[in-house]
Amino acid sequence: MSDSIGYVQCKIIKDNNGEIMDYLFNNANKTFDKIIGINYNENLNDKISYVFPEIIDYIKNGIVGSKEIQCFSTYSNKWYSVKIINLIKEYFFIYFNQITKPKEDLYEKNHYEIILDNEINISLFNQVYDEDRQTVLAEYNKYLELNEFNIEYRIISEGNEIKWIHSKLLLINDQKVIVSEDITNRKTNYLSLIDKERILSAILYSTNELLTNCNYIEAIKTSLTIIGKALGLDQIKLFQLGENMFAKQLFIWSHDSVFNELIEFQMLEEYYDIINKGEIINELVKNSNMEAKTYLEHLENLSILMIPIQINKKLWGFISFEECKYERLISDDKLSLLKLFTSSIGKAIERKHEENEKEFLSYHDSLTGLYNRRYFDYQFKLIDKSHNLPISIIVADVNGLKLINDAFGHFTGDKILKEAADVFQTVCGPKSIIVRWGGDEFLILLPRTSSDSAKDIVKQIQEQSSKRHINTINLSISAAFDTKINNESDLTKILKNAEDMMYKQKLVESSSTRSKTVYAIIHALHEKNQREEQHSKRVSEVCLKIGVALNLSEMAISKLKAIGLLHDIGKIALSETILNKPGKLTTSEWNEIKRHSEIGYRILNSSNDLKEIAEYVLHHHERLDGTGYPSGLKGDEIPLFSRILAVADAYDAMTSVRTYRQPLSIKETINELIRNTCTHFDVNIVRVFIEKVLNEPMYKVIDGASQCFVVKGDRFNPLEDIFIHDETDPELSIKDLKIEGIVNEKINGMYKLIYSISNCHGELEKLERIVIVGKISMYPYNNSLIENNIVKLVKSQFDSAIFNIIDYNDQIIIELYSGGMYEWSSQIIFSGIKFEKGETYIVNFEAKADIVRNINLNIGWLEIREIENRKYNTDYIWHSFIEKQINVFNINPVKQNYTLEFKMEDETNNNTDLKFEFGKGEQNKILFDNIIVSKKVR
Repeated sequence: MSDSIGYVQCKIIKDNNGEIMDYLFNNANKTFDKIIGINYNENLNDKISYVFPEIIDYIKNGIVGSKEIQCFSTYSNKWYSVKIINLIKEYFFIYFNQITKPKEDLYEKNHYEIILDNEINISLFNQVYDEDRQTVLAEYNKYLELNEFNIEYRIISEGNEIKWIHSKLLLINDQKVIVSEDITNRKTNYLSLIDKERILSAILYSTNELLTNCNYIEAIKTSLTIIGKALGLDQIKLFQLGENMFAKQLFIWSHDSVFNELIEFQMLEEYYDIINKGEIINELVKNSNMEAKTYLEHLENLSILMIPIQINKKLWGFISFEECKYERLISDDKLSLLKLFTSSIGKAIERKHEENEKEFLSYHDSLTGLYNRRYFDYQFKLIDKSHNLPISIIVADVNGLKLINDAFGHFTGDKILKEAADVFQTVCGPKSIIVRWGGDEFLILLPRTSSDSAKDIVKQIQEQSSKRHINTINLSISAAFDTKINNESDLTKILKNAEDMMYKQKLVESSSTRSKTVYAIIHALHEKNQREEQHSKRVSEVCLKIGVALNLSEMAISKLKAIGLLHDIGKIALSETILNKPGKLTTSEWNEIKRHSEIGYRILNSSNDLKEIAEYVLHHHERLDGTGYPSGLKGDEIPLFSRILAVADAYDAMTSVRTYRQPLSIKETINELIRNTCTHFDVNIVRVFIEKVLNEPMYKVIDGASQCFVVKGDRFNPLEDIFIHDETDPELSIKDLKIEGIVNEKINGMYKLIYSISNCHGELEKLERIVIVGKISMYPYNNSLIENNIVKLVKSQFDSAIFNIIDYNDQIIIELYSGGMYEWSSQIIFSGIKFEKGETYIVNFEAKADIVRNINLNIGWLEIREIENRKYNTDYIWHSFIEKQINVFNINPVKQNYTLEFKMEDETNNNTDLKFEFGKGEQNKILFDNIIVSKKVR
């Protein structure tokens, strides 16, 4: 029998009827791998029948406990002594010891014969170990009476060694002979086996306890007790490792008691390093170095075994097996068993952690660690009992959280929420139930708390919060309460009352808080980037000067100055790395930069003091051609103050040092501003800025172009009717600015033609002209429209509407591919119709559409006029001769006749238009037929 024994833990496999089918390997030691010749890790979950087919029947027949079985393995081609320990229903242990093939026991006679000729050999009897002499004498008396002798005992050999002897009466050649055998090795192995069996049984019991007992603390206590007694140890301790070499002692077992003892102490650095590496400490105190010896003697230890505990492949702590009375090193075979136990402890702790985490997450807010709404709903019903009266409820809200999130990001917002949670926990104490109710809302349930006490708590919350700040932002909390004082009151109403009072208080406090937060954001931006601070101040000054040059009111000028100062406040939320990047920005970085105007809008819009300027900050990166951001506004859709800010911002950016370039000269800056007028900048604002603020001359178009109608494909002169003036060259005329253009074949409708023009002196100018381009046809409509009138049919389309007109046999078919944003976005216009004042007219037409849709029939004229204070910009105003309510028609897929009757109340001329407006909506086909306009006969 070898000195090492292999152990394997097995799990029972049953069929659907509960019958045992086979057994799976579940855990094993290294000796098992060695003597069986199988790699356990590679064969995990293999069936036992694969290695020991003969053992299955033994297990099924319940041959367990102390009886050993001799089995032959066809897998390893070897014989083994096998013992089965079945301790729980699903799991059991088997230990294996390799042997030779069994044979009959034959004892060779040797000199250890204590019985000779029916007399005891006194000289040999004196060698018997003192404690075994009475046993030997008793067996000798039995021999005299019954002629039987069979005994195991110990003797002291000549070398003063204790040996085990087995003496037995045998019949050899018809003679009775007592023979003796030295069984020291076998006996020692057997006792060791019994010891290991006891430990193995203890591990199985303790593992079962750890895996099945829902009470984590009781499971730990019981398992430590089982192992401590099985090993005969003085004490076992369970530690959880912390930081800085600190260990927290969670449990200690001593002889027959287990108890919690939450002690934290600093470990010996040498031991901490070893455990931290996942290695084992197994040593006698006397063999330790001086530092370790002092450390262990302080703990009253003579020997110690420390085994690390891994959870999720990370070091969690360790378990310490200690001897305080005797010096004792744990042998390797027992050490392997204790590793199994430690692994089971780790799995139990891991399971408890997972359970705790699930339970915690189900009832707690993951960010603040406070209770969540689910827990509140559960406790709200339980707490509403008479013995808890009076019950107070505090409702609290963190002011300005959305503003903080917009300005500093959600990471800072989360810090604010955590700080608020800490205030609540500090003030309210452990008996309160503090709940994160929503994003920035909290509820506090206070059983057995009077109204006066709740009022004092609210006061303390607000005092404490005023002392806390994150990123220069002061924590501000609005809070209110109500109290249930008797059973008749409804606790839900108490909660509603507290909530209502909190919101009333918030209305009073939040405006001031938001304003303070906005100014704190400005301060934080300037602290973060001083270049931005100087830029904002210069832009503010330029805005002021442009406002003065435009003769705006003092109030408007003051507003412009504030807009300039705050226009980049949204950059507080951007990364400094992006803001200060010396090279070209990537697409994602540029998209990040473009967010700042919207962020600035949200920040300013949150403050009543600054809400009025938020819209101008939002749109200061819009462009007149609609390619700006964030809304893609065009022309006059962009607010005047935003257009002024755009010029001031661009001027300072071009004339200031940037990380990626040197500043431009004034002349270069002026040329850039002029080059980008009409597309990016308002030409009038640029003109005023250059001439009145910078006091530089600018080439002028002093009488702008009016609206013109151009046939598709025709050549035209965009400078027609333009008058030129240049103070530096009075002789300069239109002849010096010859330019012609051809209308784009693919463009229909009304749009702006913008030209960059330079005169013979190299002065740059931008010219903008409104042009209507479309198909012009002459239709002699045989009594169609107005009798004997010849009218023009014009196609007009706006804001991305797309359609074609097909005309045949007096029918007009509209193929609408995509509509625009408004009902008038796409039109067919019959122009040049004469209506007389005082007469009543009837418009008849037939129509049908593939998809049901509304169309508007309008009759009127288009006025083109200049906008006040904007000399070079024109506006277009439609004057209708009919009431809106009567001019909407529902066109169906079935062709029908439609009639519009109206009285001409205004003086008109031949320039009156009749138009069908249908431009908003999905793809469709619309047919118009027999369009007739006639006077109503009196």
